[in-house]
Amino acid sequence: MRNVVVKDCYLEAPGGIQQIHNPPAEDPAHYPQSDMHRSSPGYAFFIRNADGVVLENVTVAKLKPDARPWFSRVNATVETPGCTEATPKDAPANTAGLGLR
Repeated sequence: MRNVVVKDCYLEAPGGIQQIHNPPAEDPAHYPQSDMHRSSPGYAFFIRNADGVVLENVTVAKLKPDARPWFSRVNATVETPGCTEATPKDAPANTAGLGLR
């Protein structure tokens, strides 16, 4: 994957993971099924084998405490200008329809 931009959005994740797991094994035969892994090493984003990913002005929140960082990467170049972590009550006012659960 190359040159992907995620910009100006708010994401909520359920959270609740108490242990950080190793990145899941690569299994191309089952991609892109999200349930093929236990949990990802990042609570909002796990990016692997990508070049030129930009997460710009992305706000992320978790509904429950979580041991994982908001994003994790393996063999990827990722820029995160203007990204922030928030609590769900601090969601930006202009995000109607953008929250994903």
